[in-house]
Amino acid sequence: MGNFDVKSIEQQMNRINLTEIENKIEKAIEKKLVHTGIYYRIFGRVKTARSLYNKIETGKYGQEDNKLIQDVIGIRIILYFSEDLSLCHELLDDTYGAGEYSVTQNSPQTFGPAKKNGVYRLPKEAHVLYSGSVGELPVDSTFEVQLRTVSFEGWHEIEHDMRYKMRRNNGNTGILVDDQELSRMLNSVLASYELNDWALIRIFNELSYKSMLSKNWEEMLRTRFRIKIDEKPMNPHLSKILDAMKEEDIQKLYNCDRRRVIMMLREFVEEKRYKITYNCLVYVLNVMSCRNEEIEHYYAKYPLETRPLETPTLRPLADRIVYDGTWELEWGEKEVSQVADILYGWCQYKASNVFRNLPAKKEDINDRLHVSVPGYKLKFKYSEDSIHMFFKHPDMARPATIWMVSAEFEDGVLRVMTRYYSPDTSVDITHFSEPVFVKEIRKEGLFRRTVM
Repeated sequence: MGNFDVKSIEQQMNRINLTEIENKIEKAIEKKLVHTGIYYRIFGRVKTARSLYNKIETGKYGQEDNKLIQDVIGIRIILYFSEDLSLCHELLDDTYGAGEYSVTQNSPQTFGPAKKNGVYRLPKEAHVLYSGSVGELPVDSTFEVQLRTVSFEGWHEIEHDMRYKMRRNNGNTGILVDDQELSRMLNSVLASYELNDWALIRIFNELSYKSMLSKNWEEMLRTRFRIKIDEKPMNPHLSKILDAMKEEDIQKLYNCDRRRVIMMLREFVEEKRYKITYNCLVYVLNVMSCRNEEIEHYYAKYPLETRPLETPTLRPLADRIVYDGTWELEWGEKEVSQVADILYGWCQYKASNVFRNLPAKKEDINDRLHVSVPGYKLKFKYSEDSIHMFFKHPDMARPATIWMVSAEFEDGVLRVMTRYYSPDTSVDITHFSEPVFVKEIRKEGLFRRTVM
């Protein structure tokens, strides 16, 4: 196991990059969830250096044993109905490939949180950014998804702090571990949570059945399938068709499997940009069940409503400096060459996928390097007493954002600046880590002092 402390972990983590990856994954998952209509809340986080340190200190993780921490990036999805746990699991598998899950297995005599924890591989487009943001830490290129029900979400926080953490810190002992009576009482509370999840679904099913018998179609659809439906009322013509339908055909619509309905609805919403309305839901139910001719004729006359295309508003790009450092260097031909090697190596790492034919070494550059393609620009010039480097590139995670990194060495002084141009004012620059090449120069002992 490597020697890590909180400070060294902080230095190896590029939190702004990790946060960008987490935000992108969270938004991608949320887009999928919105298209299903299910009720949910979603949160994301990047582990702190302290949290990673505590996990590494357990001795269970290390690069040499290939036992890697898999939850540096974590997503938690809170679901309002327990039946949506498996549906959300399926949705994530469809998006990211089969995940590795641990699932609560409760016997008839025991109770526990309705939860699933899954681990997924990071999307391919995030691999390079991720690997360059975690240094040599024993972490895997994965992210964790925790699926919880609303009723158990509060319990999970208590259980994690009062049982799991205390058991871990106290050598598998503690009041909630040793005191059987208190533990039994706590499990009784868990039993009531589980009963609440079950009772809610049963109540809504009863409501939906009574609504069907009274021909209250909107209430029947909302309580039977328990998804977010646009407030726009059902078309009166469609309501009249349902009023006149045979009871057996209505029963077929009503008995459609909820999971299959939601997954088919998602396909219509994603591919055809339909809104989730009562009219759309009846359309899906009819396709899946009775294929009523009157309903089909209705949709031929009244097409389903689609969502408008999103047209983002153009905004000016604001200039923000996120890193600005100046140092005196140990100044000699050897030291300048070392700094130039580090800077040019960084340029190759960042730009080689864009500029395929970069010189292999700085010595192979004829006078100066100046290459550009739309969105990218790289400049590099090196002599015995000066270095000039500049790299401009778009942000792959944040639209309409351009990054610029420069390093200038003259008269024994190195100045490094990182800035970005973006319409997004929500970026938290306090977590921006200094460029990797600065850490490399410092590691080689080439900084004499910092210039204020």
